[in-house]
Amino acid sequence: EQRGRRAVRDAERAKWGFVGRWCPRCRQDEFQVLEDMYGKADKEWPQERSDMCSSNRCLEVKVKLLTNEERRDQLQTKVEELKVARLSKHMARDRWRRWKSEQKYKRVGAAETDYRRWDTWCPSDDSGDELPPAPPPDSAEFRAMEEDIDRRALDKEARHVTGEEWKAKGNDALAEGMPGKAFKCYTKGLESDKSSRALLLNRALAALRLNNKQVTVLKLGEDIEVGSYGQAVEDCGKVLDIAEFLCQNQGPGVKAARVKAHMRRAAARH
Repeated sequence: EQRGRRAVRDAERAKWGFVGRWCPRCRQDEFQVLEDMYGKADKEWPQERSDMCSSNRCLEVKVKLLTNEERRDQLQTKVEELKVARLSKHMARDRWRRWKSEQKYKRVGAAETDYRRWDTWCPSDDSGDELPPAPPPDSAEFRAMEEDIDRRALDKEARHVTGEEWKAKGNDALAEGMPGKAFKCYTKGLESDKSSRALLLNRALAALRLNNKQVTVLKLGEDIEVGSYGQAVEDCGKVLDIAEFLCQNQGPGVKAARVKAHMRRAAARH
């Protein structure tokens, strides 16, 4: 009888990746936690169970378990999010390719940027360039993809935090009248958060205040020296490209970013 119950649990876990209720923090189902704490024999398990996760990793934070239905809905939502993300990425790439091949919408001074080097298009630390088709949630392929998505999200957030830290340092340097130091800080931030409009615009401002002195930037894997005005023009062009091809000139902060980019690019050219 006990073996039969275990076989049912194993079959359910093989299909959906979990049995019963699910902890979103330690990423274990309640039966895995019970097995870790009391062993495989379910006769030894307590009859009354809390709605909170009892694993050692969650005792101090009190994480509420998701019901079977909530977890399945969560999985299905992730499938739909994958489909939207894949479509959005495809459309952004398509807009860029059509623009570059036909040149119908080319703005004066638009940056000729290889977007494959941007994490917006193809993260340098990600193994795959294209998002694969979203598998059904009740499959091993989806569970592997879910783990990969979560890993990428954590990595992206960590890179964003690092970029924000360098931006704050650059802002302090700029406020203290040290544009050269600020430029270097913003450059370090862009190494982590390559498509940050704020970092690009702030670096352009620092470049303007350097009065066309030579600055060092990374291009195609090599450190090269360029005039700061030329770099300001390029950074502002990237901001405009991000706004147009990735955001379709819509969304929070996009309009303000475009205005700043046009103004700072004009200042660098004159």
